[in-house]
Amino acid sequence: MLNKSLFYLVILILLFLGSCEIMDTEPSPDEILIAPYPGLNEEELAKHLQGDALFNKSFTKEEGVGPVFIATTCRSCHFNGGKGHPFNEIIRFGNWNEDGHFTEMLEQSGPQLQYRSIDGYPEEEVPEDADGVVHLNPPALGGLGFLEAIADKDIVSWADPDDVNNDNISGRVPFVHAPAYTQGRFISETQIADDKGEMIGKFGKKSFSVNLFQQAARALNEDLGMTTSAENHDPFNWKAPKELREIGDGVPNPEISDKLLEALTFFLRSTAPPPRRDTNNPNVIDGEKLFISTGCVKCHRDTFITGNTSLAFLNNKVIHPYTDMLLHDMGPGLDDGYTEGDAKTYEWRTPPLWGLGLAEESQGGNGYYMHDGRALTLYDAIQAHGGEAEIIKENFNKLDTEKQNKLIAFLRSL
Repeated sequence: MLNKSLFYLVILILLFLGSCEIMDTEPSPDEILIAPYPGLNEEELAKHLQGDALFNKSFTKEEGVGPVFIATTCRSCHFNGGKGHPFNEIIRFGNWNEDGHFTEMLEQSGPQLQYRSIDGYPEEEVPEDADGVVHLNPPALGGLGFLEAIADKDIVSWADPDDVNNDNISGRVPFVHAPAYTQGRFISETQIADDKGEMIGKFGKKSFSVNLFQQAARALNEDLGMTTSAENHDPFNWKAPKELREIGDGVPNPEISDKLLEALTFFLRSTAPPPRRDTNNPNVIDGEKLFISTGCVKCHRDTFITGNTSLAFLNNKVIHPYTDMLLHDMGPGLDDGYTEGDAKTYEWRTPPLWGLGLAEESQGGNGYYMHDGRALTLYDAIQAHGGEAEIIKENFNKLDTEKQNKLIAFLRSL
């Protein structure tokens, strides 16, 4: 039987080979998941392309990969800038103490599993006593800067944790600890903090990262095993012999310069929002009306305007990401027993729906929806909703098949 590392290597090779045909043909503009925002000036475009090069670069052991890692390049988990695949999933874990406190098991290589390793160094396994384990598909990357540019005050204004308006939707603002290195790295002119000094989490399935600088630094470190001045420690296997843990990957930290980290962050901030398609299709037009009437839009907000930031191309833009950036109770069916930041185990950040219809392009021709790819169709994804979305799911299920298909046609147009 193939061991785990060889299995993942074979899968990645097959995905790469399968992508050659896609890359050899020129896609139409409305089929491109990720591209530089067309409003960039010459200097901004050059910085975007520098970050793009880092995103596509395959790092080596000599450059600092490891000693344990998931991938050697960002691109392998976000093919063509799209959603990840179950074969390159992220596994995170932790443990619940007797007092009900959740720990990230840092002394046991938590909270993320790195299932590959450099030569001579053992790969990780989820600790036996981990009782909170979650499988996550990497997110699509289009339009992230515009999400970061949403004003904190607007996110706060959309929250209704006590369901004051009695619509069964009680989204709440995720306030999370902001590492010291994120200070001065925000693009918004104003941020809102709670009474503990915590900031609004904007990225991650459970809203753990406060900005794209933190998201980029964490991904480089936890996914590739590459260190920066922000995350200046190599991931390790706690079961490896002490001498191997002390040696690590043998490359001095930090392994990536601040300039390159800034370029990667700018690349993420300057990608264009995913394009819409089939907007004149009668089924899509009817489907959008059903999306609104069934209540999907209560969490997947369709339209808002970005705030003022230090990046002029992001300012005061009308965007349609279909998210409210809030945490919602999604019911026991989506409760994996894992949490991070401010989120409960059953709470998830409303994922943006823009680019949804292009998701299959980055997932080998098949869709894998929800946080862990458990739903293979958009119909299945709707059925997986629970908690606050239970009534909305029931509204969808009351529609006849023709109307359900129209609503799904609208989703596929995003």
